[in-house]
Amino acid sequence: LGLQGLNTHLTLNFKNKIFCRPSGITMLSCLYYNKKDLLTIKYTNSDFIRYLSRINFFYNLNIPNIEENFKRQDATANMLECTKIEKDGDPDLIDDKLNKILKSHIIGKKNLILGILLTTYEIVDNILEHSMCNDFVKGDRIIDNPGFVSAQYYPKYNEIEIGISDLGK
Repeated sequence: LGLQGLNTHLTLNFKNKIFCRPSGITMLSCLYYNKKDLLTIKYTNSDFIRYLSRINFFYNLNIPNIEENFKRQDATANMLECTKIEKDGDPDLIDDKLNKILKSHIIGKKNLILGILLTTYEIVDNILEHSMCNDFVKGDRIIDNPGFVSAQYYPKYNEIEIGISDLGK
């Protein structure tokens, strides 16, 4: 996306739902985390802001002045909130949460679930290994430029979208 070289001020105006799917939310999370000094966030659509709050977008990024004006309900069978990948153990956490979603919605296809989990685990683990480039030391996997993972099951379409983004080296 060329976001590492971004050096101009941007205003993100949340008046529509451009970033409301896991891939958009994780990409936006990486952008904000790494370039927050260049970004201004504006919004008028409170439903969209509630959705981003529910998926932990603002919580992960420590964005101030966003109130949670909704009742949190357990949606773990359908949603993996936007989760920061920055240390050892995070790939296992993602694997456990994603496994719950997949098992809830993909019945009788254990090999498909296993394939999705193995692929996702490898990608998430690569965020830790390759984000630091030559600075990576096994056993000391805490990175400065975290990645983000999010997933959502859409019952209307019977599909699961997994979004994974990082801006590491």
